[in-house]
Amino acid sequence: MSEDLERMLRNALDEADRYRKRVLIGSAVLGLVVFALLFRLEGLSRTSDVKAMLPFIVAVILVGQVTPAVITWGIIAQSTRRILKAIQLLSMNG
Repeated sequence: MSEDLERMLRNALDEADRYRKRVLIGSAVLGLVVFALLFRLEGLSRTSDVKAMLPFIVAVILVGQVTPAVITWGIIAQSTRRILKAIQLLSMNG
């Protein structure tokens, strides 16, 4: 394998790894947001004000359930594209 092709392959795989790390950091931030929303929701529940609690309930559901699913899909799609690109680079040479 030529050094140029090996370098391109390594760059593609390194880029996939960097993207995965960014998504992990983003997931940690989302976890903190969900925790903060739940904490705020717990404080609002003491007042029994349903109108004030409703936006936080919706936010917890959206951030806590939908966003991680979308992020997971993004990780899989992005990583798959990078790996397929690396395989294509390998097959072009061999």
